[in-house]
Amino acid sequence: MSSIVLFNSSSCDSTVAFRSINMSYLWAGTQLFAKEGASVTLDDRNKPKQEAQDLIDAGYEAISSQCDVSDEKAVEAMVAKTVDTFEN
Repeated sequence: MSSIVLFNSSSCDSTVAFRSINMSYLWAGTQLFAKEGASVTLDDRNKPKQEAQDLIDAGYEAISSQCDVSDEKAVEAMVAKTVDTFEN
């Protein structure tokens, strides 16, 4: 299962996008969210460091997280890491 989940207020400037599972067809959408001002958490069991670094190098806010989304505690930790990183 792959997904992009958005948490949004009134504009992308306060949006966080979570992308779980490293699927190439989701990369364009992930880049678009970053370009529109969303902070992005890239998640996969195999940590997607390079994609997050590519976004950072392009001037966007991004982090990578290694998380098994079938593990509730791991998901909670990923969300906490995201909040700690992007909290304004």
